Amino acid sequence: MSNEVEETNILPPDVYAALNLDEFVAVDIETTGLQYTNSEVIEVAAAKFRNGELAETFERLIKPATAIPEYITKLTGIADSDVAGAPAFRDVLPDFREFLGTAPIIAHHVPFDLPFLEYHARLVDRNLKGWQNRKPVYHYFPNPKYDTAVLARMYLHYLPSFSLSNLVDYFQFSGDVSHRALPDAKNAGLVFRELVNFAIQTKFADVQKILQILEAADDPISDFFQHLAKFLSTGTTVVGGIDRRQFDFKANHYNIIGERSKLKGPADLLEEQDWDYEPPEWEQAAGLLDESDIADFFAESGELSQKFGTYETRDQQVAMATAIARAFNSQQFLTVEAGTGTGKSLAYLVPAIQWALKNNAENGRVVISTNTK
Repeated sequence: MSNEVEETNILPPDVYAALNLDEFVAVDIETTGLQYTNSEVIEVAAAKFRNGELAETFERLIKPATAIPEYITKLTGIADSDVAGAPAFRDVLPDFREFLGTAPIIAHHVPFDLPFLEYHARLVDRNLKGWQNRKPVYHYFPNPKYDTAVLARMYLHYLPSFSLSNLVDYFQFSGDVSHRALPDAKNAGLVFRELVNFAIQTKFADVQKILQILEAADDPISDFFQHLAKFLSTGTTVVGGIDRRQFDFKANHYNIIGERSKLKGPADLLEEQDWDYEPPEWEQAAGLLDESDIADFFAESGELSQKFGTYETRDQQVAMATAIARAFNSQQFLTVEAGTGTGKSLAYLVPAIQWALKNNAENGRVVISTNTK
């Protein structure tokens, strides 16, 4: 292996081999719901890449035991009539597993696709032993599992959204973007290929630190970084590398604490920098919160007062709640110091719940970490 690698979209075969990626398979599924215990797989697809190039595909519709919900048909375009003559999951499973082989599995959100597949594979053999443990064992899909959503958050942390469609837009792929398994599997594979190009430019010391962090997290992506560390330890480098000026600017443009407080969000900041910026789909379609509705909830005649006769309106609580709603709408950081008796919990919970209800999937995900007893 040479000690210098040219920077191209497709790396030399010996680099992929060193990373255990001479062959990898991107997977996607469509289902009747979000919970694998009470939903079924209605489509499964895989895109096999060899030395970075798309080589083979696998695609099957699957007939579920129950009717496909209307909202799933609207989302995917898959109706009961489409799967009327399709095989059952148990009949597709052997061919699908044979197609995967032992190659690393790539998926956008591994924690969704792989548990779904493993659980339903276990149902075929009525073998759920060990599945409810803290760390379920993958008997049917033991392959290494690499999540493009995790890698994107690590290497493209400056993006406003890590949805597959947003990553496809970011890399300017020309392929189909839809809620169908095969196009999504292909796109996941292409996104992964681009993220590998970012990864091989990581400093060896940084990869070692990443591995230390992942050891505690027990994330399957650590296997990828083990191979990456071994590859980088050879001294192999990439010609070119990341444009540090652009990378640093993009990485910092969300840090609005103490500066540019008049801006509504990243789009405004980029416009001031004379960037040719088109707000991403999630930002254009976001279900923004109505600050007056939030304030009304806490008002003397609001829902809280109607439900709890002893509730008293607190101006500081209203101010905090509306400030949090404004931060959600503008995608800004907000630091609030509020004393005892302000009503902090409801002040952040009400706008957070409203945001989650108005915005679907990843864009509406809200994580609350609190020391409240």
